[in-house]
Amino acid sequence: MIKDLEKMIGSCFCIEQATLLETLLIIIVLIASSYAIFKGYGVVALIIWYLTRYFTRKAGVK
Repeated sequence: MIKDLEKMIGSCFCIEQATLLETLLIIIVLIASSYAIFKGYGVVALIIWYLTRYFTRKAGVK
């Protein structure tokens, strides 16, 4: 069941190669950046987005 959930979440975000832990981390960061944008912290959101891209590319996620 966890593998199916991991595959479903991964395919939604085009991160099929990520583990479940990496996928959850990416989702948490996306939620945090969405909250930052909603609250008006654009600079914080851009930094979070950049760091997310850096770490996901470093981990080999395409």
